[in-house]
Amino acid sequence: MDTPLDDRPQDLEILRREEQRLALLRWLHAMPTYTANEELAGLYLKAVGLVAARADLRARLKDLEDADLLTVRMEGALMVLTLTRRGGEAAEGVTAVAGVRRPGPDCPY
Repeated sequence: MDTPLDDRPQDLEILRREEQRLALLRWLHAMPTYTANEELAGLYLKAVGLVAARADLRARLKDLEDADLLTVRMEGALMVLTLTRRGGEAAEGVTAVAGVRRPGPDCPY
């Protein structure tokens, strides 16, 4: 049976969050030191069409930290992010993590 139309926006929001988390992990994985700050992360999401308000971005980063996929340290009011080994494995698709979309072989990030 088809999903009612009023349920689809919620499903799309869940998919968007999972895609944002994957994009962030893949982006950090590509950084030379596996480290960046939240301002750059927000600009990256915007550049790939996954724009997030600052509060939403921080929520995605907190989700990733809680799952031990990255660490967050504060430098003043700015979050500095560092990918963990587990986060690298999730970025590569080696480890599947609930709430993070698993990259396919042609992942654009």
